[in-house]
Amino acid sequence: EYDFESVLDLFCGSGAYSRIASEYGATGIKAVDIDTSAAEPNLSNVEGAEVVESDVFDYNTESEVDLLIADPFYGMSPQFIDEKLPAMAERADYLFMTIASNGHWYWEQKILNLLSDHVEIQNKHNTGRIIQIFGEI
Repeated sequence: EYDFESVLDLFCGSGAYSRIASEYGATGIKAVDIDTSAAEPNLSNVEGAEVVESDVFDYNTESEVDLLIADPFYGMSPQFIDEKLPAMAERADYLFMTIASNGHWYWEQKILNLLSDHVEIQNKHNTGRIIQIFGEI
């Protein structure tokens, strides 16, 4: 139901979310990670995808994007939300974020409270180990 042409995938890892975005029609994708050795082969044949090797906390962009994807490591979620999301949110319309859960409800609530300052959460899916958040920034 959404039409995302431009995507910024932070903490892209293997590039799986970028690849999925491409399959759903995104034509301008930037995938950023401190180590791109897994993403490069997975995105090398994806038209319109650019892989950028950078620490996400040092990465800055002036580009506007339809969708911001963030998949930080477990302990980095609060730091990402506090330090990077405010600036990135000014340049994006929507956020899809995965949050690794330690199985304790208070961790999920902490992250949701931090996100609520920046994102109007429209969808939350909890698998018990991973929480996926989608919302309008």
